[in-house]
Amino acid sequence: MYKCVLVLLIPLQLLGQSFSNQSFNDSIKSVFIAPTNTISASTVITNGYKIPSIKLNQFNALTLHFDLLADEYVDYSYTLVHCNPDWTPSDLFSNEYLDGYTEDNILDFKYSSNTGQNYIHYSQSFPDDNMIITKSGNYVLLVYPVGKRSEVVLCQKFYVFSQNVSITPLPSSSLSNHRSMHQINFKVDQSNIKSTDPRNEFKVAVLKNQNYNNLQFHMPTYISGNLLSYNSSKMNIEAGNEFRQFDTRNINLNTNGYGIYKSLYQDKQYHTILHPSSVRSHKTYSTVLDHNGNQFIQSQSHRSSLSETDYGWVYFYLNYPSADSTLNIYIWGALTNWEKDANAKLTFNKKSNQYVGKLFLKQGVYDFAYLTDVNGKLTWGTIEGNYYETDNYYSVLVYHKSFTSNYYELVGMKSFNYN
Repeated sequence: MYKCVLVLLIPLQLLGQSFSNQSFNDSIKSVFIAPTNTISASTVITNGYKIPSIKLNQFNALTLHFDLLADEYVDYSYTLVHCNPDWTPSDLFSNEYLDGYTEDNILDFKYSSNTGQNYIHYSQSFPDDNMIITKSGNYVLLVYPVGKRSEVVLCQKFYVFSQNVSITPLPSSSLSNHRSMHQINFKVDQSNIKSTDPRNEFKVAVLKNQNYNNLQFHMPTYISGNLLSYNSSKMNIEAGNEFRQFDTRNINLNTNGYGIYKSLYQDKQYHTILHPSSVRSHKTYSTVLDHNGNQFIQSQSHRSSLSETDYGWVYFYLNYPSADSTLNIYIWGALTNWEKDANAKLTFNKKSNQYVGKLFLKQGVYDFAYLTDVNGKLTWGTIEGNYYETDNYYSVLVYHKSFTSNYYELVGMKSFNYN
């Protein structure tokens, strides 16, 4: 029975594929999962520098937020899907990882007020007494109209972990390309698990600034007793550059924030034109205090970031001498849900010799970068450049699946800043 339900819950374009953070409805905006304690009346720190994660058996630790751009409320339900490390659905039945309900209604909502763009803000804290998560691993939260399980409107990833291993970052060894790469070395102590075949039972991934698009799994370089060491050139990750930024908190006060050339109010909507960006890949590294790609939804003139913050179009311009048919350039960061978003792809304007794009965003402070798609991977080198001095936020994820188990547990997580 559950397998049929699971198929109905997954949009056709996701069947047999990995989940991604995305919306399937153009009227659904500002979707994110945040630690519950990072939310206040005036500011929503949408990622709080941390990947959305909770420890097993922890309640109400995360909150889903999203806006429906509409005048009338729609009843929504949600469910959780357990996934493999590569974000494909696992073989577990829902009652094997959920205790209580396997779906529930989202009851917390609020109409926007004092905004040019009308919307309804929804929020749902989880886990709760109705839906208890009983197993660790990767999870996707799916939202759909009540009674319409086949019409999923959004997907959001999060992690549930049990700290059964300890993860210790190690200094990087010398690199031949040390000026453009970071080497993330670490060791894993699996004394509490004592696997007899760690090479086949463990999967380990390193995530940089929540770049799910470039997910890779690594084998231990060597094993000594219960210690698994990861230290090789295969752990090299392009260092990237500091994120670009802009600030739209004051667009309704006729004051241009950081990174903004001009703000307009036209046709009952705000329009924010950013200063043109230039290619940085051949420039000298410059220290910039960024937020590692995060966003902070906020308005200087309103009290509630959730329901009194307005929307507007933000226009992006990247100076480039000529069109290059091989370049697929994307705006990327928390503002695109850390995914390669088709709506965030730039197009070349022959008149101005610029790549241009636009996004409909809620007021706030945003980090972003221009990444290029190279063989299916988002890379920094073409536009932004790679500099070893760059500060990045890394997360090590350790999965374990014994020969007698039918799913991968997430047995350890460790996050840290590195440069």
